[in-house]
Amino acid sequence: MQQENINSIQIKCDVWRQAVSHLHTTNLTARQRRRSQQKLGALQAEFDIPSEKFKQIKKAVAIEAGTAVKFQLEQQLLDEKTKLAHLSDELDKIESSLQS
Repeated sequence: MQQENINSIQIKCDVWRQAVSHLHTTNLTARQRRRSQQKLGALQAEFDIPSEKFKQIKKAVAIEAGTAVKFQLEQQLLDEKTKLAHLSDELDKIESSLQS
């Protein structure tokens, strides 16, 4: 299920990248377009770090045998999932503004 969440978020990121490439067809001013592209790029970079961390922690959970450590890792997974959801929401907002 967590892998599905990552895949879903990555698909959204791909859609946003495509939206940025088609910005010239919207009614945004050049300045608005540039700012949206910058913000989208920054959020994508910000998204990539917790996404990679999530994958690494998930691997560690699969390997770890100790219950205490496994519990800690699962808590870290939940934290990273929350961060990814927040970033995904921010990316959704940008996408909405680019489509209007």
